[in-house]
Amino acid sequence: MRFIAAPLMIIAGFLLMKYPVQTTNMTGQIGFAEKYLAGFGGTYAWWRIVGVSLCVLGLLWFTGVVHYSNNPRIQLPQQ
Repeated sequence: MRFIAAPLMIIAGFLLMKYPVQTTNMTGQIGFAEKYLAGFGGTYAWWRIVGVSLCVLGLLWFTGVVHYSNNPRIQLPQQ
């Protein structure tokens, strides 16, 4: 699952970083982003932050640093 979903997350994050204007045109402006990120681009900066987060999370999941499983029988290694 992670070998399919993680690269898709990385691609989606890259696209969000590359096309924030088109994403904003589709979704509209985000109020809290316009309020708190006004000096940095507002909603456009928000989509870039989300894109970077998706890329990092996808990369960490793909390499196995972050684990996700809905199976309670799987035990994570103890330190």
